[in-house]
Amino acid sequence: MDYEQEPQLSFELQIDDDSGFESPEVDRLFTGLDNPSGTVNTQGVDVRYIPSADYCDDNGKSLPNPILNTCGYINYSTYYYWRVRVQEHNTGLWSDWIYYNEDQGESGATDASPGIHYIYPSLHPDPWVNFGYAPSNPNVGQDVTFLSDSASNPSICYRVSGNNINAYFCDEQTSGWLWNFGDNQTSTAIGYTTHSYAYPNTYSVTLSITDDEGVTCQATHGVPVTAEGSGQLPNWREVSPFR
Repeated sequence: MDYEQEPQLSFELQIDDDSGFESPEVDRLFTGLDNPSGTVNTQGVDVRYIPSADYCDDNGKSLPNPILNTCGYINYSTYYYWRVRVQEHNTGLWSDWIYYNEDQGESGATDASPGIHYIYPSLHPDPWVNFGYAPSNPNVGQDVTFLSDSASNPSICYRVSGNNINAYFCDEQTSGWLWNFGDNQTSTAIGYTTHSYAYPNTYSVTLSITDDEGVTCQATHGVPVTAEGSGQLPNWREVSPFR
């Protein structure tokens, strides 16, 4: 509670699986604010299965990962400690850290003692669907290749065995794929497929993948298709003939 009713200059959110918060998975600092007292700050945090141990550098920035970037996410079925603090606008003073307490709710607590934690309830992450296409600006009648395999634009699926989660490339499946090309045509090809369009338009192409657990997710891209030879005409002007 801000009894002085000071405007808020900054706030910081940290989430860590260690109550000491030595290396938070999420560490967000927002500065230069002028929020009046009582402002509600809302933050969303992605819950994703992290297939590799660490793909972040010392500054929390993502390093190259062929599967997905893992910085700033939290994992499934893991206990996390949450805390937040704010900085007053006029004095520059920071509040004490306030910790999420599953018993006290948003009122929080002033320490991360055992039992003050949050666990994401689901054991099963949804498929992470991704695909690309080429050429980027196809013509009418031209074959367009849509690709989502382990070598290019991979989609990631998950299997659950007991309390363990195992990630795998979705193109290892033998079923569960559906391409919708946006022109009332579909395909169940796995990994990649080709398609051509009869008319110029921008088509919404959607890939839906259903994993072994029966969970479906999808991704959509707009594909601009033009008539062959279409483009901007050259500028011209009429010239009177010589007499």
